[in-house]
Amino acid sequence: MIDRLKKIIEMSHLSERAFASRCGLTQNALWYQLNGKRKLSLETVLAVIDAFPEVSPTWLMVGRGNMLERQNESEHEDRINSLMDTIAIQQEVINNLKNKIKELQK
Repeated sequence: MIDRLKKIIEMSHLSERAFASRCGLTQNALWYQLNGKRKLSLETVLAVIDAFPEVSPTWLMVGRGNMLERQNESEHEDRINSLMDTIAIQQEVINNLKNKIKELQK
């Protein structure tokens, strides 16, 4: 989990001091935890989740899924857009077939 926490710090483009401040932690407490001098506390994990809502809690705690929730949302949006395109194409085919049926009925 410490490696994932370090990735969040890197992604945030903040210094460890600024990152700790944003999370409401002391720089010393964060430093000790990042460097294995102390175990990563639940308080730290919850503070990071609160300070960075775009980070997936599941990814942070167990390493599953994408780091950013937006990536998950983006994948869903891409699927929806693809389905919408397919529906539009099928609707166009249906309309063309309806027109051909009308012509044949004349």
